[in-house]
Amino acid sequence: MIYTDGCLPKASQWFERHILPVAIVVVVLAVLQILGICFAQNLRNDILAQKAKWIWHAHPMMNYYRHQ
Repeated sequence: MIYTDGCLPKASQWFERHILPVAIVVVVLAVLQILGICFAQNLRNDILAQKAKWIWHAHPMMNYYRHQ
C-alpha cells in the first residue's frame, strides 16, 4: 500500500474533525491540574499551621525561650 498524502495534511484534517473532543480533554486536564495545585497548597498550609502549634524556634538574638 502506497500513501500519496503526507502526514501533515492528514493530521491537520484529523485535528479539524476532532477539535471539540481534543479541546474538552485539554480543558478537563487543565482544571484537574489547577485543582491539584490548590489542594496541595491547602495541605501545605495545614501542615505548616499544625507544625507551628508544636514547634518553637528560639531566635538567637532574643532572650526568651519556651517555658515548660
